[in-house]
Amino acid sequence: MISVIGGGSLATALVNILAQHSTVHWWMRDPNQAEHIRIHRQNPKYLPDLYIPENIFPTHEWDKILENTEVMFLVVPSAFLKSVLPDTLPQNILYVSGIKGLLYPENQTVSQYLTHKYHVPESQIVVFSGPSHAEEIAQHQLSYLHIAGTSTIHLQKIQKLLTQYYLKTTLTEDILGIEYLGAIKNIMALGMGIINGLGYGDNFKATFFTFIIKEIQQILQFLCPDTERNILDNVYLGDVLVTCYSQFSRNRMFGNMIGKGYSVKSAQLEMNMVAEGYYALQGIYSLLQSKKTEFSIVEMLYKIIYEFAPPRKTVQKWIETHL
Repeated sequence: MISVIGGGSLATALVNILAQHSTVHWWMRDPNQAEHIRIHRQNPKYLPDLYIPENIFPTHEWDKILENTEVMFLVVPSAFLKSVLPDTLPQNILYVSGIKGLLYPENQTVSQYLTHKYHVPESQIVVFSGPSHAEEIAQHQLSYLHIAGTSTIHLQKIQKLLTQYYLKTTLTEDILGIEYLGAIKNIMALGMGIINGLGYGDNFKATFFTFIIKEIQQILQFLCPDTERNILDNVYLGDVLVTCYSQFSRNRMFGNMIGKGYSVKSAQLEMNMVAEGYYALQGIYSLLQSKKTEFSIVEMLYKIIYEFAPPRKTVQKWIETHL
């Protein structure tokens, strides 16, 4: 049996794909949401036009999830993962994470957290990522994913479950690189949003983006060195691009509101959605403090988001220093 943890857009798109292969038990925090889906076969909060097949069983009860699950997909915001997981998890389940963020204050990726907290063997963990907004996947728009893990058998199993005519998949071993990139690119999308909200044009956005790519490469080499990693691959550069520029990017939207003068709190309230970059910024900033080399964009964004520095003055100072 397959289970999916999370009630958001990605989870909604994902259960429809997985239901083609198996019965799917779908856990979500809100029991009322689960009941609505069970009766009306549509998610009232996310992708409401998408029909939920009859072999998908929404629930709020963990007992039903853990009873017969062989593969568990984790697709909740990273900030909420610890609060929704039970105290114990079986070690023989194959855990598949589509979460793009860090767990705070541990500053761990999901795979690191599952290993340290629940003693799940590394071979039982798979992650997937790439430029893959749930809205477009639900519309069967052509999309590409990278699936990472240490077990070839498990990688091929997940590849078979996820591959569609509109969803292409590639296998890789760079688990940590993909996980860290998923957190970092959300942070950088905050920056692109702030730049846009402040009114800068396409010329400067393109210049700023080149600095983003350079800094991401430096951060990845510091956090998880890999001489074979190519930052130009789709799972890295492609994911950064779509998150920084897409209309569906919550992180860009959040940054845009900050650039336009919203406070952090007011932006969060008005969005009524989770901008992963807000939480990831705190964790990545903390991890980078042991590095003497300056990561200037992360530093700048931390000052704006967490130290409430004026966005325009702070960005202008960055420009004067680096351009």
